[in-house]
Amino acid sequence: MTDAARKALTLICCVMMAWLLAACAAVALPEPASSTPLELGTTTDRDTVTIHLSRPVTAQPRDPWSGPRTRLYTYVLVGDIGDGSANAATQRARQALGHLLDEVQAGVSPGAGPNAPSPDMLRIANMFCIPARSTNPTPVTLETYDFALAAAYLNTFRAMLADSPQMSARLAGVGPFLVATKQPVGEMPGTGATTEPFVLVMDMSGRHPGTISEHVSHFKEAVRVNASAVGEFNPMLPRVASVLMDLDKSIAIVTESYAGIRQPTR
Repeated sequence: MTDAARKALTLICCVMMAWLLAACAAVALPEPASSTPLELGTTTDRDTVTIHLSRPVTAQPRDPWSGPRTRLYTYVLVGDIGDGSANAATQRARQALGHLLDEVQAGVSPGAGPNAPSPDMLRIANMFCIPARSTNPTPVTLETYDFALAAAYLNTFRAMLADSPQMSARLAGVGPFLVATKQPVGEMPGTGATTEPFVLVMDMSGRHPGTISEHVSHFKEAVRVNASAVGEFNPMLPRVASVLMDLDKSIAIVTESYAGIRQPTR
């Protein structure tokens, strides 16, 4: 073999070797399975709340709970607005409550008999509890909403959260409010209890009625990973509280990522 042929063969071999090395580098080897445990806030089927029920409530706050047992209980409340005609703020609160009632009753009705939710459904359900003048299964409207009973529930939560100024301040407005708990309010620790109650508050005071559906959607997303966490939503600020919901822990994480609902009211 001549020197020229040898050099050409060497060059070809070098080019082929370089090509093979590049091809090997481009192949992504599978990563070994991680043995790291799930981080807090990781969603699992066991932890998620994916069903939302609604139920009219006529009992007083400290009366025994007679409804189905669900993973969360969310009370649909409004502030001390009377008939809503006092001023612009109370009128807006009443209008917002009307939208809120429509939104929270758009989910699955608890039903009875063969239509009752299964135990598996209840384990991943949130129950919207609506103060009403009657337990009639038809949707609660502004005409059948029990404002006096709502005030009783609101005052119960205010007393319960009196030692948490930031939380209780969220319930000082006209509302409407969504107040979520991991157990019916009548079974929660009362004023002066040594353990802090697990409550999540969404304050919609002053919000434009047209934004209520967005508030409810974001609330549902926050409780999708279920918890008994202490936290708050404050739509008046450029943030929404997103709560990591683990039934054995109390963790509140505030995220700054959502601004879509901050529509100014006029």
